[in-house]
Amino acid sequence: MARAGASAAAIQAEPLIITKLNLTTRYQNGHIKLTTRLDDKGKPVARICRVGAIERLRDRGSITYEQYLAAERYALLHEAAQGADQGDGEVIGCRVDGSPPTDGGATIYTLDALQELRELEELLGKNLTYIATQIILYNKTIKELAKNSKYDPKRILGWLDSALTRMAEYWGFIEDDKKSA
Repeated sequence: MARAGASAAAIQAEPLIITKLNLTTRYQNGHIKLTTRLDDKGKPVARICRVGAIERLRDRGSITYEQYLAAERYALLHEAAQGADQGDGEVIGCRVDGSPPTDGGATIYTLDALQELRELEELLGKNLTYIATQIILYNKTIKELAKNSKYDPKRILGWLDSALTRMAEYWGFIEDDKKSA
């Protein structure tokens, strides 16, 4: 994949860059995956996509599909709380203190996301919220969290499982055992 106008030396050096990235090992470890998409002319094009920590846990069977959905929704809530453009969000005309909104102001969607995140933090507690945030949002692995703490990976995976199960129950992806009894 040489760039237009690249010198012969630069073209020959490009395979070295790919080798330094160690793509084969990263693929075997599940850190990247190969996908195929169609280009503008309908021809298949191979692409390399990064696989996040939560996807690797799902692919290994360490978390259920419902827990994975809860993790995805948690990530979307954080994105919405940061003020990501939802497209049709209703803009609030003024702030609580009556001052005018800044460039567009906060949307109802953003405020709803913040409220839901606060409810989730209250439901999960600080420790489970921390574990979920580190793995889902910051893409930390179980091993990285264990290395930086005094806890073993199995305990951290158990905490993540508990956090994701509570989130999945909160959103109705799975039925709460206490409610059905």
